[in-house]
Amino acid sequence: MKYFDLSKLIFSTKKKKVIAPHLQWHLTDKCNLRCSHCYQDDYIEAGTDLDKMLDILEQFKCLVLFFRDQGKPNIKGHITLTGGEPLVKKGFYELLVEINRLKEYFTFSILTNATLIDIVWVQKLKSLNPKYIQVSLDGDKNKHDEIRGQGSFEKSTKAIKLLRSANIRVLVSFTATKMNYLLFSSVSAICRRLDVNFLWSDRLIPEGNAKSKNISENEMLLNKEETNQFFKLMRYEADICKKDKNSVTRIRMHRALQFQYSDDNIYRCVAGETLITIMPNGDLYPCRRMPVKVGNVFENSLASIYFESPFLRKLRDKNTTSLGCEKCEHNKSCRGGLKCLSYATYGNAYKKDPGCLLGKEVV
Repeated sequence: MKYFDLSKLIFSTKKKKVIAPHLQWHLTDKCNLRCSHCYQDDYIEAGTDLDKMLDILEQFKCLVLFFRDQGKPNIKGHITLTGGEPLVKKGFYELLVEINRLKEYFTFSILTNATLIDIVWVQKLKSLNPKYIQVSLDGDKNKHDEIRGQGSFEKSTKAIKLLRSANIRVLVSFTATKMNYLLFSSVSAICRRLDVNFLWSDRLIPEGNAKSKNISENEMLLNKEETNQFFKLMRYEADICKKDKNSVTRIRMHRALQFQYSDDNIYRCVAGETLITIMPNGDLYPCRRMPVKVGNVFENSLASIYFESPFLRKLRDKNTTSLGCEKCEHNKSCRGGLKCLSYATYGNAYKKDPGCLLGKEVV
Protein backbone atom coordinates (compact mmCIF):
# COMPACT_ATOMS: atom_id res chain seq x y z
CA MET A 1 0.00 0.00 0.00
CA LYS A 2 1.17 3.54 -0.74
CA TYR A 3 0.72 5.15 2.65
CA PHE A 4 0.43 8.78 1.68
CA ASP A 5 1.38 11.44 -0.83
CA LEU A 6 3.72 13.50 1.35
CA SER A 7 3.71 16.57 -0.87
CA LYS A 8 -0.09 16.68 -0.83
CA LEU A 9 -0.24 16.38 2.94
CA ILE A 10 2.37 19.08 3.49
CA PHE A 11 0.28 21.41 1.35
CA SER A 12 -3.00 20.57 3.08
CA THR A 13 -1.60 20.83 6.61
CA LYS A 14 1.01 23.56 6.16
CA LYS A 15 -0.58 25.83 8.74
CA LYS A 16 -1.90 23.12 11.02
CA LYS A 17 -0.73 22.36 14.54
CA VAL A 18 1.91 19.64 14.79
CA ILE A 19 0.63 16.98 17.18
CA ALA A 20 1.83 13.76 18.79
CA PRO A 21 -0.76 11.30 17.47
CA HIS A 22 -2.47 8.77 19.75
CA LEU A 23 -3.86 5.57 18.25
CA GLN A 24 -6.42 3.62 20.26
CA TRP A 25 -6.30 0.24 18.59
CA HIS A 26 -9.07 -2.30 19.18
CA LEU A 27 -7.39 -5.54 18.16
CA THR A 28 -10.39 -7.82 18.66
CA ASP A 29 -14.00 -7.80 19.80
CA LYS A 30 -13.54 -11.13 21.55
CA CYS A 31 -13.55 -10.94 25.33
CA ASN A 32 -13.70 -13.31 28.29
CA LEU A 33 -16.17 -11.02 30.16
CA ARG A 34 -19.60 -9.58 29.37
CA CYS A 35 -19.74 -6.29 31.28
CA SER A 36 -23.16 -4.67 31.60
CA HIS A 37 -21.89 -1.22 30.56
CA CYS A 38 -19.65 -2.37 27.68
CA TYR A 39 -19.73 -0.21 24.54
CA GLN A 40 -19.68 -3.38 22.40
CA ASP A 41 -22.89 -5.08 21.34
CA ASP A 42 -21.29 -8.30 20.09
CA TYR A 43 -18.08 -10.23 20.62
CA ILE A 44 -17.67 -11.94 17.24
CA GLU A 45 -15.02 -10.01 15.28
CA ALA A 46 -11.65 -11.68 15.95
CA GLY A 47 -9.62 -9.04 14.14
CA THR A 48 -6.93 -9.33 11.49
CA ASP A 49 -3.88 -11.57 11.32
CA LEU A 50 -0.41 -10.50 12.39
CA ASP A 51 0.68 -9.39 8.90
CA LYS A 52 -2.23 -6.96 8.65
CA MET A 53 -1.62 -5.70 12.18
CA LEU A 54 1.98 -4.98 11.19
CA ASP A 55 0.67 -3.10 8.14
CA ILE A 56 -1.43 -0.87 10.46
CA LEU A 57 1.62 -0.34 12.66
CA GLU A 58 3.63 0.80 9.63
CA GLN A 59 0.86 3.19 8.63
CA PHE A 60 0.83 4.76 12.09
CA LYS A 61 4.64 5.04 12.01
CA CYS A 62 4.31 6.95 8.72
CA LEU A 63 1.88 9.39 10.34
CA VAL A 64 4.35 9.98 13.19
CA LEU A 65 7.16 10.56 10.68
CA PHE A 66 5.02 13.07 8.82
CA PHE A 67 4.52 15.17 11.95
CA ARG A 68 8.24 14.90 12.71
CA ASP A 69 8.94 16.32 9.28
CA GLN A 70 6.82 19.36 10.13
CA GLY A 71 9.41 20.73 12.53
CA LYS A 72 9.32 18.58 15.68
CA PRO A 73 11.75 15.72 15.01
CA ASN A 74 11.47 14.31 18.55
CA ILE A 75 7.70 13.75 18.51
CA LYS A 76 6.60 10.28 19.52
CA GLY A 77 3.19 8.78 18.97
CA HIS A 78 1.40 6.59 21.48
CA ILE A 79 -0.52 3.36 20.90
CA THR A 80 -3.19 2.14 23.30
CA LEU A 81 -3.92 -1.53 22.69
CA THR A 82 -7.31 -2.82 23.71
CA GLY A 83 -10.29 -4.92 22.62
CA GLY A 84 -12.51 -6.67 23.54
CA GLU A 85 -9.80 -8.15 25.70
CA PRO A 86 -6.39 -7.78 23.99
CA LEU A 87 -4.83 -10.72 25.82
CA VAL A 88 -7.12 -13.15 23.98
CA LYS A 89 -5.93 -11.87 20.59
CA LYS A 90 -3.82 -14.33 18.60
CA GLY A 91 -0.46 -12.74 17.80
CA PHE A 92 -0.78 -10.13 20.57
CA TYR A 93 2.61 -10.82 22.12
CA GLU A 94 4.33 -10.83 18.72
CA LEU A 95 2.74 -7.45 18.00
CA LEU A 96 4.03 -6.10 21.34
CA VAL A 97 7.53 -7.25 20.47
CA GLU A 98 7.38 -5.38 17.15
CA ILE A 99 6.02 -2.22 18.82
CA ASN A 100 8.87 -2.39 21.31
CA ARG A 101 11.34 -2.75 18.44
CA LEU A 102 9.95 0.50 17.01
CA LYS A 103 10.06 2.33 20.37
CA GLU A 104 11.88 5.30 18.85
CA TYR A 105 8.58 6.15 17.10
CA PHE A 106 5.97 5.48 19.77
CA THR A 107 5.24 4.35 23.29
CA PHE A 108 2.43 1.92 24.12
CA SER A 109 -0.04 1.02 26.82
CA ILE A 110 -2.63 -1.73 27.29
CA LEU A 111 -6.27 -1.45 28.35
CA THR A 112 -7.37 -4.72 29.91
CA ASN A 113 -9.74 -6.27 32.43
CA ALA A 114 -6.55 -7.94 33.78
CA THR A 115 -8.28 -11.22 34.63
CA LEU A 116 -5.87 -13.13 32.35
CA ILE A 117 -2.66 -11.50 33.61
CA ASP A 118 -0.46 -13.94 35.51
CA ILE A 119 3.21 -13.95 36.53
CA VAL A 120 4.26 -15.15 33.05
CA TRP A 121 2.49 -12.22 31.39
CA VAL A 122 3.95 -9.82 33.95
CA GLN A 123 7.47 -10.99 33.12
CA LYS A 124 6.79 -10.54 29.40
CA LEU A 125 5.35 -7.06 29.92
CA LYS A 126 8.24 -6.03 32.16
CA SER A 127 10.69 -6.81 29.35
CA LEU A 128 8.68 -4.69 26.88
CA ASN A 129 8.41 -1.56 29.06
CA PRO A 130 4.80 -0.40 28.54
CA LYS A 131 4.04 3.18 29.53
CA TYR A 132 1.24 1.83 31.70
CA ILE A 133 -1.34 -0.93 32.03
CA GLN A 134 -4.90 0.31 32.53
CA VAL A 135 -7.21 -1.93 34.55
CA SER A 136 -10.93 -1.38 35.05
CA LEU A 137 -12.43 -1.37 38.55
CA ASP A 138 -16.06 -0.34 38.88
CA GLY A 139 -16.72 -0.50 42.60
CA ASP A 140 -16.12 -2.68 45.62
CA LYS A 141 -15.95 -6.45 45.18
CA ASN A 142 -19.72 -6.97 45.14
CA LYS A 143 -20.52 -4.19 42.68
CA HIS A 144 -17.56 -4.91 40.40
CA ASP A 145 -18.53 -8.58 40.17
CA GLU A 146 -22.17 -7.62 39.56
CA ILE A 147 -21.07 -5.50 36.57
CA ARG A 148 -18.26 -7.66 35.19
CA GLY A 149 -18.90 -11.21 36.38
CA GLN A 150 -18.40 -13.34 39.47
CA GLY A 151 -14.76 -13.60 40.52
CA SER A 152 -13.50 -10.83 38.24
CA PHE A 153 -12.66 -8.44 41.10
CA GLU A 154 -10.33 -10.92 42.76
CA LYS A 155 -8.59 -11.75 39.48
CA SER A 156 -8.15 -8.09 38.51
CA THR A 157 -6.81 -6.98 41.90
CA LYS A 158 -4.44 -9.95 42.00
CA ALA A 159 -3.10 -8.88 38.59
CA ILE A 160 -2.64 -5.30 39.82
CA LYS A 161 -0.53 -6.60 42.73
CA LEU A 162 1.62 -8.63 40.34
CA LEU A 163 2.10 -5.66 38.00
CA ARG A 164 3.02 -3.27 40.81
CA SER A 165 5.41 -5.80 42.34
CA ALA A 166 7.24 -5.69 38.99
CA ASN A 167 7.20 -1.88 39.13
CA ILE A 168 4.92 -1.62 36.10
CA ARG A 169 2.83 1.53 36.17
CA VAL A 170 -0.89 0.85 36.67
CA LEU A 171 -3.83 3.14 35.96
CA VAL A 172 -7.28 2.22 37.20
CA SER A 173 -10.30 3.29 35.17
CA PHE A 174 -13.72 3.74 36.82
CA THR A 175 -16.81 4.03 34.61
CA ALA A 176 -19.36 6.13 36.48
CA THR A 177 -23.05 5.17 36.33
CA LYS A 178 -26.06 5.69 38.58
CA MET A 179 -25.43 2.22 39.97
CA ASN A 180 -21.87 2.77 41.17
CA TYR A 181 -20.77 6.43 41.24
CA LEU A 182 -21.09 6.71 45.02
CA LEU A 183 -18.64 3.80 45.32
CA PHE A 184 -15.81 5.90 43.89
CA SER A 185 -14.47 6.39 47.43
CA SER A 186 -14.25 2.61 47.85
CA VAL A 187 -12.28 2.30 44.61
CA SER A 188 -9.99 5.14 45.70
CA ALA A 189 -9.23 3.31 48.95
CA ILE A 190 -8.58 0.06 47.04
CA CYS A 191 -6.18 1.88 44.70
CA ARG A 192 -4.26 3.36 47.63
CA ARG A 193 -4.00 -0.07 49.24
CA LEU A 194 -2.71 -1.63 45.99
CA ASP A 195 -0.25 1.22 45.24
CA VAL A 196 -1.98 2.02 41.95
CA ASN A 197 -0.26 5.00 40.30
CA PHE A 198 -3.32 6.79 38.95
CA LEU A 199 -7.10 6.55 39.22
CA TRP A 200 -9.30 8.31 36.69
CA SER A 201 -12.93 8.18 35.69
CA ASP A 202 -15.30 9.04 32.89
CA ARG A 203 -19.04 8.75 32.57
CA LEU A 204 -20.90 5.93 30.88
CA ILE A 205 -21.65 6.33 27.17
CA PRO A 206 -24.87 4.53 26.13
CA GLU A 207 -23.48 2.30 23.38
CA GLY A 208 -23.36 -1.46 22.88
CA ASN A 209 -24.33 -3.48 25.97
CA ALA A 210 -24.96 -0.26 27.89
CA LYS A 211 -27.74 0.53 25.43
CA SER A 212 -29.05 -2.89 24.43
CA LYS A 213 -29.46 -4.49 27.86
CA ASN A 214 -32.86 -4.38 29.52
CA ILE A 215 -31.79 -1.34 31.48
CA SER A 216 -33.04 2.10 30.51
CA GLU A 217 -30.57 4.91 29.97
CA ASN A 218 -32.22 6.77 32.87
CA GLU A 219 -31.20 3.90 35.15
CA MET A 220 -27.56 4.07 34.00
CA LEU A 221 -26.65 7.63 32.98
CA LEU A 222 -25.83 10.28 35.56
CA ASN A 223 -28.09 13.33 35.38
CA LYS A 224 -26.64 16.83 35.78
CA GLU A 225 -26.97 16.91 39.54
CA GLU A 226 -25.43 13.44 39.94
CA THR A 227 -22.63 14.36 37.53
CA ASN A 228 -21.68 17.34 39.60
CA GLN A 229 -22.05 15.42 42.86
CA PHE A 230 -19.71 12.80 41.41
CA PHE A 231 -17.11 15.39 40.43
CA LYS A 232 -17.21 16.84 43.95
CA LEU A 233 -16.62 13.34 45.30
CA MET A 234 -13.68 12.89 42.94
CA ARG A 235 -12.17 16.16 44.17
CA TYR A 236 -12.65 15.11 47.79
CA GLU A 237 -10.86 11.80 47.16
CA ALA A 238 -8.13 13.52 45.12
CA ASP A 239 -7.36 15.73 48.12
CA ILE A 240 -7.22 12.67 50.41
CA CYS A 241 -4.72 11.00 48.06
CA LYS A 242 -2.51 14.09 47.99
CA LYS A 243 -2.44 14.26 51.78
CA ASP A 244 -1.65 10.56 52.20
CA LYS A 245 2.14 10.52 52.41
CA ASN A 246 2.17 6.72 52.46
CA SER A 247 0.41 6.38 49.09
CA VAL A 248 1.64 6.83 45.53
CA THR A 249 -1.93 6.99 44.17
CA ARG A 250 -3.09 10.19 42.51
CA ILE A 251 -6.50 10.91 41.05
CA ARG A 252 -6.55 12.52 37.63
CA MET A 253 -9.41 14.93 36.97
CA HIS A 254 -8.74 15.81 33.35
CA ARG A 255 -11.82 14.51 31.61
CA ALA A 256 -14.78 16.49 30.29
CA LEU A 257 -16.24 19.04 32.77
CA GLN A 258 -14.03 17.85 35.63
CA PHE A 259 -12.04 21.09 35.50
CA GLN A 260 -15.01 22.76 37.20
CA TYR A 261 -14.02 20.99 40.43
CA SER A 262 -10.27 20.57 40.07
CA ASP A 263 -7.08 22.53 39.58
CA ASP A 264 -6.24 20.63 36.39
CA ASN A 265 -6.18 22.21 32.95
CA ILE A 266 -9.48 22.43 31.10
CA TYR A 267 -10.10 19.26 29.13
CA ARG A 268 -11.41 19.34 25.60
CA CYS A 269 -12.28 16.42 23.37
CA VAL A 270 -9.35 15.48 21.12
CA ALA A 271 -11.19 12.83 19.08
CA GLY A 272 -10.15 13.13 15.45
CA GLU A 273 -7.25 15.43 16.36
CA THR A 274 -4.61 13.79 18.54
CA LEU A 275 -6.81 10.69 19.04
CA ILE A 276 -7.90 8.24 16.36
CA THR A 277 -9.33 4.75 16.75
CA ILE A 278 -8.90 1.67 14.60
CA MET A 279 -11.35 -1.21 14.96
CA PRO A 280 -10.55 -4.94 14.54
CA ASN A 281 -11.63 -4.91 10.86
CA GLY A 282 -9.61 -1.78 10.01
CA ASP A 283 -12.47 0.74 10.26
CA LEU A 284 -11.32 4.11 11.55
CA TYR A 285 -13.38 6.12 14.08
CA PRO A 286 -12.54 9.44 15.72
CA CYS A 287 -13.06 7.67 19.05
CA ARG A 288 -14.39 4.26 20.06
CA ARG A 289 -17.19 5.95 21.99
CA MET A 290 -18.13 7.99 18.90
CA PRO A 291 -18.73 5.14 16.44
CA VAL A 292 -18.72 7.12 13.21
CA LYS A 293 -16.85 5.26 10.47
CA VAL A 294 -14.68 7.71 8.52
CA GLY A 295 -12.77 5.14 6.48
CA ASN A 296 -10.94 1.82 6.52
CA VAL A 297 -7.15 1.60 6.65
CA PHE A 298 -7.10 -1.44 4.33
CA GLU A 299 -8.93 0.55 1.66
CA ASN A 300 -7.28 3.97 2.10
CA SER A 301 -4.21 4.92 4.09
CA LEU A 302 -4.56 6.01 7.69
CA ALA A 303 -2.88 9.32 6.86
CA SER A 304 -5.17 10.14 3.95
CA ILE A 305 -8.27 9.38 6.05
CA TYR A 306 -6.93 11.45 8.94
CA PHE A 307 -6.26 14.53 6.83
CA GLU A 308 -9.09 14.30 4.31
CA SER A 309 -12.14 13.06 6.25
CA PRO A 310 -14.72 15.90 6.45
CA PHE A 311 -15.98 14.58 9.79
CA LEU A 312 -12.50 14.59 11.33
CA ARG A 313 -11.72 18.01 9.88
CA LYS A 314 -14.83 19.45 11.49
CA LEU A 315 -13.93 17.89 14.85
CA ARG A 316 -10.55 19.64 14.60
CA ASP A 317 -12.09 23.00 13.66
CA LYS A 318 -11.44 25.39 16.56
CA ASN A 319 -14.11 27.77 15.28
CA THR A 320 -16.97 25.32 15.84
CA THR A 321 -18.98 26.18 18.97
CA SER A 322 -21.33 23.62 20.45
CA LEU A 323 -25.02 24.52 20.65
CA GLY A 324 -25.76 25.74 24.16
CA CYS A 325 -22.19 26.87 24.82
CA GLU A 326 -22.23 30.12 22.84
CA LYS A 327 -22.12 32.45 25.87
CA CYS A 328 -20.08 30.24 28.20
CA GLU A 329 -16.69 31.67 29.19
CA HIS A 330 -15.12 28.23 28.61
CA ASN A 331 -16.54 27.58 25.14
CA LYS A 332 -13.19 27.89 23.33
CA SER A 333 -11.25 25.78 25.81
CA CYS A 334 -13.85 23.14 26.78
CA ARG A 335 -15.55 23.09 23.36
CA GLY A 336 -18.73 21.39 24.48
CA GLY A 337 -17.48 18.80 26.95
CA LEU A 338 -17.85 15.10 26.20
CA LYS A 339 -18.65 15.02 22.47
CA CYS A 340 -19.23 11.27 22.41
CA LEU A 341 -21.91 11.63 25.11
CA SER A 342 -23.57 14.43 23.15
CA TYR A 343 -23.45 12.26 20.03
CA ALA A 344 -24.95 9.28 21.89
CA THR A 345 -27.61 11.43 23.56
CA TYR A 346 -28.64 13.78 20.74
CA GLY A 347 -27.15 12.19 17.62
CA ASN A 348 -25.10 15.40 17.33
CA ALA A 349 -21.56 15.84 18.62
CA TYR A 350 -21.93 19.62 18.50
CA LYS A 351 -24.47 20.04 21.27
CA LYS A 352 -23.53 20.89 24.84
CA ASP A 353 -22.51 18.00 27.12
CA PRO A 354 -25.79 16.84 28.73
CA GLY A 355 -24.09 16.69 32.13
CA CYS A 356 -23.05 20.36 32.18
CA LEU A 357 -24.79 22.87 34.44
CA LEU A 358 -23.29 25.82 32.58
CA GLY A 359 -24.64 27.41 29.39
CA LYS A 360 -28.18 27.10 28.16
CA GLU A 361 -30.42 24.05 27.91
CA VAL A 362 -30.50 22.08 24.66
CA VAL A 363 -32.86 19.37 23.49
